[in-house]
This record gives sequence, C-alpha cells and structure tokens, in this order.
Amino acid sequence: MLKVIHLIPHKGIGGVERAAESMRSESVSNFIFNVEVIFPPTSEMNKWLLWNPFYFICAAEHLWQIQPDILIVSLWRACVVGIVLKLLRPHLKLVLFLHFPRNVHLLDRFLTWFAARLSYKVLADSSATLSLRLPALPKSKGRLISFVTERIPVLPSRHVHPVFVFWGRIHKQKGLDRALRIFSAVHAKHQSATFLIIGPDKGDLVRLKGLVNSMNLREFVHFLGGMDFCSIQHVASRASFYLQTSLLEGMGMSVVEAMQMGLLPVVTPVGEIANFTCHGENALVVIDDSAAVTDVLSILEENPTYQMMREKAAATWSEKPLYNVSMLDACREFLL
Repeated sequence: MLKVIHLIPHKGIGGVERAAESMRSESVSNFIFNVEVIFPPTSEMNKWLLWNPFYFICAAEHLWQIQPDILIVSLWRACVVGIVLKLLRPHLKLVLFLHFPRNVHLLDRFLTWFAARLSYKVLADSSATLSLRLPALPKSKGRLISFVTERIPVLPSRHVHPVFVFWGRIHKQKGLDRALRIFSAVHAKHQSATFLIIGPDKGDLVRLKGLVNSMNLREFVHFLGGMDFCSIQHVASRASFYLQTSLLEGMGMSVVEAMQMGLLPVVTPVGEIANFTCHGENALVVIDDSAAVTDVLSILEENPTYQMMREKAAATWSEKPLYNVSMLDACREFLL
C-alpha cells in the first residue's frame, strides 16, 4: 500500500484541522491516507510546548519510520519537519498545503518559501491564498483543493427573524468588533435581535465582552464557547443570518458551512469569500457598515427575498466536490 501522510501541528477546531481529520484512515485502491500531529493536545493550553524542539524531532523520527510515499504539510511548524525529511530523503514527494492568504511572521514566510521550493506540488484552499502567499509559483505547480468537507443538510425553512450566529476562533482576525457594531445597529431597530457567538477564546474574548458591555448588549449577545459541529448545527437552527466580518480569510470554511445550511451570510469580501458570494444574490457583502445595516433591515421586512437568497446560498455548494474526493484525486495525480 502506498502511504500518504498529512502532517498538522495539532488537533483543533479550525478549518485546517477539521479538513485533515475528515480524511483520517481513508483507504482507496492502492493507497492509505492518515493524519499525524506534531504536538500533544496539551500544547493548546501551554503555548511554550509549541516551541519545544523535542516534539519536532519526535515527529521527524516517527515519519522516518513510517516512510510515507507522499508527505503533505500544513502550517509552518509542519513545514519544519517536512523540510528535514525531504533533505534526508530526496525521493520523498513533499506537498505543501496553504490555508491562509498571509504569512503570520517572517519565520512562516521563510519556511513556506523553502518548503515550496522543495515540494512536488503546492495545494491551497483558494486561489486567493495561492496567489497572495506564492505569487511567483508556476501555475503548473499549484493545485486547489475543495474545502467542502461534508454535505450539510439545509435547515428547515422558517420566516426570517433577527437572530445572527457566528462560529470560529475568537481572534482579532475574525473582526468580531465590526460584527458587533453592525448587530448593535440592527438591534436598535429590532429589540428581539440576538447574536450567538460560538468558538474558543484565541485572545480576543475579554476585549469583545468589554465592548458588548459598553454597548449594553449583554442580554442579547451570547458567547457560547467551543462546540462540536453537531452542537453548532443545533444552535445555528435558531438563526437566520451568519455574521462574519473577518479581516483576512483563506477559504472561509465556516461561511461555506453556514451557506450549505441555508443561513444568509453577512460577510466581508476577504480571501475566497469574495469569489463565492454575490451581494444581493446569495449573500450580503459588507463594504460599508451603514449600508450593511440597511440591507439587513430591508431583508427582515422581505421574507420572500430572504427565502430566495438562502436557497441560492445553499445551492452554491450543492455541486461542488467534497474535500476527500478532491484530495484523493490530487494524490492519485502525485503518484503517477
């Protein structure tokens, strides 16, 4: 059996980790696909562990023993291990997988560039990620991977109401302060409006709670913490809108999931989101905050328009290939 390993730093709730886990132990024809991690679960609670060279060495040694035919690396810490193994085993087919349109820091930029130079192919979750991270990469070396990890059923149809939901990391990158300002303006017109925010704190929760308090919205904005996806779907069934005003995104996996459910996305046109949303058709695209508020208030008064748009949002993804199919097709190409 030909072995394909996808190496990620650690398990988590992000799009990278969830997509990778959806392929765990996927066996097709003559090869098997597995996911390996560098760090133990405790690394999410102790950030110093993420810099401990012991774990990098252990991961490299473990993969050396496995001897994968293809090694896919996601995020810069995985690049460290991938680069070492490629230098030690020149015949290894190293594949870099990019998930975000911007380098986090200079070390990320260097390791991404170096890994790309050594890689057989470079995968990306979106064309925006590929072009922004590696603008000089030959087109023949890049390949897009679908980030539709599963077919999510459309939520039952109901009359539009002012309930908003978000799920993802509570991080400054997600621009939740802007989302709260938009929600506050809607709430001023609809006192029953609520905003349900799902996700683990990644450094911005205290600031956002302070902002909610200053806006006198404590009874209407609920921070629900991290949840598994089944629980997210249950909470999302109460909402009509998915509100996400990110500063940066790659694919925007939560937006994809929300659209499949039939929630109407109110989103900023960042990353690939700009390419799969069309204002007034399958989404409300946020350019100007006051205009976004006006659009939401208008939709709340026009239930037929809302129903048409939510149907178009769900239909956007109905014919797209699943992540596992897209990844397996790519691996077959790599092995030719």
